Amino acid sequence: MKSEIPRFVNIKRIAVLFDLSESTAIRYSAYPDFPEPFYFSAGKKVWLLSEVLDWFMSRRGRRAA
Repeated sequence: MKSEIPRFVNIKRIAVLFDLSESTAIRYSAYPDFPEPFYFSAGKKVWLLSEVLDWFMSRRGRRAA
């Protein structure tokens, strides 16, 4: 059985992946339902890519008409 290695992304990578400004990505990361970050060291905050993807997909139905 092949085990998948978790992929971590920082705020800059989240902005690039979702075509956002960095300030918008930072604002989204402050939302209470945004995935919890991991801290590898002081000033190094990252998120699991799979959790961030799930969060963005869950918001698709919330778009304004």
